[in-house]
Amino acid sequence: MNDLSEQLDENAVEAKENRKRRGRILATGFDRGAASGELSPSLPPYRYKKKTARSRKRYLILIGVALLLLLGGGTSAWLSGWPPLLSILSTERFSVLAPLPSRATVSEPPPFVDEGVTAAAPGEPHWGDGWVTEKTLEGLPFTATALVPLKGGRTVAADPQGMLYVINGEGEIERQFGPCAGGGTANITGLAVEPRGYIFVGTNERIEVWRGTGELVSYFSVGGSIASLALNDEGKLLVSDQNGKIKIISAARPGNSPFLSKYPE
Repeated sequence: MNDLSEQLDENAVEAKENRKRRGRILATGFDRGAASGELSPSLPPYRYKKKTARSRKRYLILIGVALLLLLGGGTSAWLSGWPPLLSILSTERFSVLAPLPSRATVSEPPPFVDEGVTAAAPGEPHWGDGWVTEKTLEGLPFTATALVPLKGGRTVAADPQGMLYVINGEGEIERQFGPCAGGGTANITGLAVEPRGYIFVGTNERIEVWRGTGELVSYFSVGGSIASLALNDEGKLLVSDQNGKIKIISAARPGNSPFLSKYPE
């Protein structure tokens, strides 16, 4: 009897559990047929939504706007003088596309002009690339270390030994004279000709004044070794020494201190 009562209790508990299980199955969408062992869904089958085709109208509008921008930019570039041509600028590793300017709008760069050079006025000689050799005097028996012109197309030249030569326009030596004529030598450091024909010869120790005929007129010292000399348009002698000084010397006149000078009037 006890075993029968225990079996009935177990069957009652199992039946109660089965009822709960069937209730949960029905709540999840299955009908009552699940009680007989068959499970059938009570909801309609799921239908997948079909994807609708996207409208291409937006893309067509964007493409049209881009074409209009390109057309407008090309037209404005053409009107401003830049034709829509592309030239390939090759470099060592890659090429770059760049617009090619119109030949009609490209101007050549101005020629280079040195700011320190003044252009020659019309009719003035131009000392530059257009020089012309008019005459060459050849066959001289010495190397001229200094040259100054004389009147009548003649030239006074000095050689390394201190001799002076008067050369005519044909390259012939008319006269030879100078410090070396007496047997000595002199290092000529400067040569100048006064408008009246006096020739000033600068040496290491003194300045000598000669006539074009070969006559020594005078000589004097300026208190130092002479580096160079020249005459200005006033007839005054400019002398530079080895100490970096430049002296302006005029001829000795009555009432003036001769200053060891015999420069003729």
